[in-house]
Amino acid sequence: MEELTGEAKTSLIGYVTSLAANGELTDRLAHVRSERQSIEIADALERARADPQMRCEHGTDAGRYIRPGTGLSATCLICRNASSRQEKETVTSNA
Repeated sequence: MEELTGEAKTSLIGYVTSLAANGELTDRLAHVRSERQSIEIADALERARADPQMRCEHGTDAGRYIRPGTGLSATCLICRNASSRQEKETVTSNA
């Protein structure tokens, strides 16, 4: 914001003000955060694919990469299914 000057700064302030006035600011911020998180996850996944130690026992590149929020492997269907089963069994045994 400090780098903007003149018309660009006025336009940005006007845009943010109009979003707030229309009740859209929260939705817009959530969308931006979601996009940023998706980019961070995609970058982490690419780094994992380039790391030979991230190959799972099923031979999938980045099969050992655990996706934040879900706790599941993002790339190996076999790993993902096994993790899902373990999670369901844990929930069932705790009930």
